[in-house]
Amino acid sequence: MANVRDSDGTLLLVRGRLKGGTRLTLQCAEKTGRPYLLLLLSGRPDIVPVVQWLRNNAITVLNIAGPRESSEPGIYAEARFWLDNLFELLKRET
Repeated sequence: MANVRDSDGTLLLVRGRLKGGTRLTLQCAEKTGRPYLLLLLSGRPDIVPVVQWLRNNAITVLNIAGPRESSEPGIYAEARFWLDNLFELLKRET
Protein backbone atom coordinates (compact mmCIF):
# COMPACT_ATOMS: atom_id res chain seq x y z
CA MET A 1 0.00 0.00 0.00
CA ALA A 2 1.56 3.25 -1.17
CA ASN A 3 0.38 5.32 1.80
CA VAL A 4 2.26 3.06 4.21
CA ARG A 5 5.36 2.87 2.04
CA ASP A 6 5.53 6.59 1.28
CA SER A 7 5.10 7.79 4.87
CA ASP A 8 7.42 7.72 7.87
CA GLY A 9 4.79 5.93 9.97
CA THR A 10 1.11 5.05 10.23
CA LEU A 11 -1.31 5.99 12.99
CA LEU A 12 -4.35 3.69 13.04
CA LEU A 13 -7.40 5.20 14.77
CA VAL A 14 -9.91 2.51 15.67
CA ARG A 15 -12.67 1.70 18.13
CA GLY A 16 -12.18 -2.03 18.38
CA ARG A 17 -11.48 -5.02 16.18
CA LEU A 18 -9.61 -4.31 12.96
CA LYS A 19 -11.27 -5.25 9.70
CA GLY A 20 -11.20 -4.48 6.01
CA GLY A 21 -8.86 -1.76 4.79
CA THR A 22 -7.75 -0.85 8.30
CA ARG A 23 -6.54 -4.40 8.90
CA LEU A 24 -4.86 -4.41 5.49
CA THR A 25 -3.04 -1.17 6.36
CA LEU A 26 -1.73 -2.72 9.58
CA GLN A 27 -0.60 -5.82 7.70
CA CYS A 28 1.23 -3.65 5.14
CA ALA A 29 3.01 -1.75 7.90
CA GLU A 30 4.05 -5.01 9.56
CA LYS A 31 5.16 -6.57 6.27
CA THR A 32 7.25 -3.57 5.26
CA GLY A 33 8.62 -2.96 8.75
CA ARG A 34 7.28 0.60 8.78
CA PRO A 35 6.48 2.12 12.20
CA TYR A 36 2.84 2.07 13.20
CA LEU A 37 0.80 2.84 16.28
CA LEU A 38 -2.66 1.49 16.99
CA LEU A 39 -4.81 3.92 18.98
CA LEU A 40 -8.16 2.96 20.43
CA LEU A 41 -10.43 5.99 20.29
CA SER A 42 -12.78 4.60 22.92
CA GLY A 43 -12.27 6.12 26.36
CA ARG A 44 -10.24 9.32 25.88
CA PRO A 45 -6.88 8.14 24.58
CA ASP A 46 -3.83 9.98 25.89
CA ILE A 47 -2.03 12.22 23.41
CA VAL A 48 1.39 12.11 25.12
CA PRO A 49 2.34 8.54 24.06
CA VAL A 50 1.48 9.41 20.45
CA VAL A 51 3.67 12.52 20.55
CA GLN A 52 6.50 10.40 21.97
CA TRP A 53 5.99 7.78 19.24
CA LEU A 54 6.11 10.48 16.56
CA ARG A 55 9.36 11.86 17.98
CA ASN A 56 11.01 8.50 18.71
CA ASN A 57 10.41 7.42 15.11
CA ALA A 58 11.30 10.81 13.56
CA ILE A 59 7.94 10.90 11.80
CA THR A 60 7.41 13.95 9.64
CA VAL A 61 5.10 12.37 7.04
CA LEU A 62 2.26 10.65 8.89
CA ASN A 63 -0.21 8.23 7.32
CA ILE A 64 -3.49 8.18 9.25
CA ALA A 65 -5.79 5.20 8.79
CA GLY A 66 -8.98 3.83 10.22
CA PRO A 67 -12.45 2.63 9.34
CA ARG A 68 -14.76 4.58 7.10
CA GLU A 69 -17.60 6.63 8.55
CA SER A 70 -20.06 4.47 6.60
CA SER A 71 -18.98 1.34 8.47
CA GLU A 72 -18.36 3.04 11.86
CA PRO A 73 -20.87 5.88 12.26
CA GLY A 74 -19.46 8.74 14.32
CA ILE A 75 -15.81 7.75 13.97
CA TYR A 76 -15.03 10.71 11.71
CA ALA A 77 -16.03 13.20 14.42
CA GLU A 78 -14.12 11.25 17.09
CA ALA A 79 -10.98 11.02 14.96
CA ARG A 80 -11.22 14.66 13.88
CA PHE A 81 -11.58 15.88 17.47
CA TRP A 82 -8.65 13.76 18.64
CA LEU A 83 -6.41 14.74 15.71
CA ASP A 84 -7.25 18.44 16.11
CA ASN A 85 -6.04 18.20 19.71
CA LEU A 86 -2.90 16.29 18.70
CA PHE A 87 -1.95 18.77 15.99
CA GLU A 88 -2.67 21.74 18.25
CA LEU A 89 -0.35 20.30 20.90
CA LEU A 90 2.36 19.65 18.32
CA LYS A 91 2.01 23.18 16.95
CA ARG A 92 2.41 24.70 20.43
CA GLU A 93 5.54 22.65 21.07
CA THR A 94 7.38 23.74 17.93
